[in-house]
Amino acid sequence: MIESPDQSLSPLAAGVESSSININPYGTTSLPKTIPLRWMLIVLAINLSLLAAGCGNELPVAPTLAPAVPTLAAAGSTPPPAAGTPAPVTKTPASQPASPAPTPEQTLPTPAPGTPATIPHTPAVVPDTPTPPPTQELDPLILRIVEGTSARYLVKEQFLRLDLPNDAIGETSAVSGSIRFRSDGSIDPAGSKFVVELRPLSSDDQERDEFLEEESLESNKFSVAEFVIEEAPGLPWPLPQDGQHEFQLRGEMTVHGVTNPTTWEVTAQFSPQGATGQAKTSFNFAKFDMEKPSVFFLLSVEDLIRLELEFVLGYGPSESVK
Repeated sequence: MIESPDQSLSPLAAGVESSSININPYGTTSLPKTIPLRWMLIVLAINLSLLAAGCGNELPVAPTLAPAVPTLAAAGSTPPPAAGTPAPVTKTPASQPASPAPTPEQTLPTPAPGTPATIPHTPAVVPDTPTPPPTQELDPLILRIVEGTSARYLVKEQFLRLDLPNDAIGETSAVSGSIRFRSDGSIDPAGSKFVVELRPLSSDDQERDEFLEEESLESNKFSVAEFVIEEAPGLPWPLPQDGQHEFQLRGEMTVHGVTNPTTWEVTAQFSPQGATGQAKTSFNFAKFDMEKPSVFFLLSVEDLIRLELEFVLGYGPSESVK
């Protein structure tokens, strides 16, 4: 063994000797494979010193070694390599994939646990429901004229230009009115009347219609015909709910400004909703002070006026009673 000229190296030499480091004649050392890294650095420094002394150079000052357990600057950081030692290469295991970049959803702030998310309260919009009109209670003692009713007149006439007589027919649907019964089945005349508008009467001949407006009927002056009902002989009571029945309606009729008692012959088909049917009456022109038509284009006119009423009657509401 070669002695070191510097006595300060004797402890290191003793350590080397205790570690069984063999120095061959060429100044190199043979190290066991199990020597830790720090001891390898120490041995390397000693060898360098010995080589320098053998070459006649001054022994350089031994480099200050890094502490055995370096202090990490921060958790997870890699310690710097020692002087003269190549930096170790850290390999990422293949089994640990790289962490993906955070998505926009991951960057949103997360509310503290246990705190419920605040949801703005939006009041529900309730659509307005229209209130249905009150149901009208039907009065079983009132029959009123409803849509589908019409009135007509019929007069047989003979035109000069025709060989045979024919019926002149004028018709209107402008009919209104009702029949009100008392609890014993008798008719209350105060609420029982039919009214026919005469101006809308029309036939198949415009000259005839104009003549009735100006002469005979004079509908321009007496625009309505009224029939006030006083009794109904032959009408069953209580009013039937089905079947066909024949009876009379008697009362006072006003036509052309003249009022006279009149009887109508009635055939009616009853149902739970009311009745439908036909009422007929007839009279001569003089009864209501009307002049029988006499014009140049008419050869003759029968002195008989027939009236017909095609009626549709329904049970009326109680408030219609006056």
